[in-house]
Amino acid sequence: MKKNTEKTNVMRLLDQKKIPYETYCYADTGVISGTEVADVLGQDPQQVFKTLVTVGSSNNNYVFLIPVHQELDLKKAAKAVGEKSISMIKSKELLPLTGYIHGGCSPVGMKKQFKTTIDASAADFDTIIFSAGRIGYQVQLSLDALRQIVRFELADLTVSQPQAGIWNCQSVQTGIILISNLSAPRYFTPRNSTEMEAAMSKEIPADIHVENTDSGEITLAEVRFFEAKRNAFPLYESLRTAILQNCGPTEIQVKKTQISFVNRHLFGAVSFTPVRRAKERPDPYITVTFGLSYRIDSTRIDAAVEAYPHRFTHHLIIGSVDEIDGELLGWLREAADFACSKR
Repeated sequence: MKKNTEKTNVMRLLDQKKIPYETYCYADTGVISGTEVADVLGQDPQQVFKTLVTVGSSNNNYVFLIPVHQELDLKKAAKAVGEKSISMIKSKELLPLTGYIHGGCSPVGMKKQFKTTIDASAADFDTIIFSAGRIGYQVQLSLDALRQIVRFELADLTVSQPQAGIWNCQSVQTGIILISNLSAPRYFTPRNSTEMEAAMSKEIPADIHVENTDSGEITLAEVRFFEAKRNAFPLYESLRTAILQNCGPTEIQVKKTQISFVNRHLFGAVSFTPVRRAKERPDPYITVTFGLSYRIDSTRIDAAVEAYPHRFTHHLIIGSVDEIDGELLGWLREAADFACSKR
């Protein structure tokens, strides 16, 4: 994969509007599917979006953008646009309707501006990646930038995914619950009998706090974020402790694709964004993301993107608590200060 030097019509339209964007070319890789594209780009499949064109029961057409590894929920999509039902258009209808072919369809530059809806998970990222209007080419830009050229709404559009596992819960004394199948045992105290019953039936409310003396109270929402990758939880705990001890007052927000660290603004995040190819990623790993006013020149940085003018988003993968060192914490402290200074 390489940065693109050839202009597509989408890029020319963005240039005309003076909209900042990044470009990628993977035309020489032979990959086709969206998940393969995400892997080649070294990006989280949740951040790489595919463009789907549909028709409603009213015979109006609608455009939906969803993460490449997800499936469009037709009922949710219909509700989002106020239709009784919708269905995908036939492949042979795509080119005459939009000017694009399958595998190279972009929300920018269609023959006609159709009502466009983007999955709400896009708001979890500084930027999203989607087709540049030609197979093998992608553009990356912020939602604010995209809104300058495409009118769109955000909505929950994808088929809900089943939870990855079940927590082993048992009552160890009155009012105390033990969760035994984490990286280490954790205890929490339900606030009332309803929560106690829910916990014992393995339906733990996400905002209940789990005891942890080293890094403060961890919510079940944080724990559940690692349900499919529990061996990465100790890495998160160590980083969380370091951030709370070194970066000033910090609010932790658990979202669909990342755990965000926020003061006045978001300054850092933890996710599983695969900014290296699978064979190059340690197991376990977490991806640490933070924003600064300049691009860091370091081999430790796996990816850096200028999401906004003078706002560089950096990603780096860590696979050991030893990598949570003074250099990383210095960057995170600087990111926290930078976030506080923004209006």
